[in-house]
Amino acid sequence: MERPIIFSGPMVRAILDGRKSQTRRVLRPQPVQDYGEGGPEGLWWRDLYGAPPELIPGCPYGTPGDRLWCREGFALDDEQCEPSHEVIIYRADGQVRLYDPPGCSGVPMGGPPRLGQVMPLRIAKDAPGLRWRPSIHMPRWASRLTLEVTGVRVERVQEISLEDIYAEGLEPGPYGAANDVVRFGDLWDSINERRGAGWEVNPWVWVVEFRRVS
Repeated sequence: MERPIIFSGPMVRAILDGRKSQTRRVLRPQPVQDYGEGGPEGLWWRDLYGAPPELIPGCPYGTPGDRLWCREGFALDDEQCEPSHEVIIYRADGQVRLYDPPGCSGVPMGGPPRLGQVMPLRIAKDAPGLRWRPSIHMPRWASRLTLEVTGVRVERVQEISLEDIYAEGLEPGPYGAANDVVRFGDLWDSINERRGAGWEVNPWVWVVEFRRVS
C-alpha cells in the first residue's frame, strides 16, 4: 500500500543526502494517563487503542513493507519547455525535471502526466514568475521520492536517542551531544509547539523508519 507524507524543504534535502531515515509524527489522539482505581499502566492504552503501546495497530503511515510518497513544495512552469515537454521545479533544492503532459509523447489524454529526466540546472526560490504550490497539493505523479517503511513503533518524543536524532536528519553540531538534543528539541518545537505538542509536553509519537526506494 502507498500513502502520501509531507516533508519540509530541509527534511527533503536530508533524505536526498542520505541523512534521514526516520520521522516522528504526533500520535492522534494523545492518550490520557488516568489510572482510575490503580489499574495497570497498560489499561488506559488498551481502553483507547485496544493494545499496549508497543502493539498499537493502525499507524496512519503504514506498516513495514508499505510505501510512502513524499509531498513537497513545487512549481510548474511552461516557459522553459523543450518541445512537447513542460517542467516541474522542486522548491527544496531547485531541481528541475521534465514531464510529459497528457496528449504529449504518448501520454493518453485524461491520464496522469509522466515524470521524466532531471535537467542540468537549478531554479532559485525567488525566481521571478514562479508560483510555488504548497506541498499538500502535490499530486502522486509529481513526487520524486518514494520511501519504504522498515519499522514502526510508539514512544515519547523525549525518549529519542542521540543515534535517532541523527537518523532524523540533524547533522552533528560543534558543541557536543547535549547541545544536539537541544537543537532537535528546538526543531521539534518549530513544527509542533503551535499545535500543542511541543518538546516540553513530551507527546507520544509514531516513529517511522524508512529507506529510500530508487
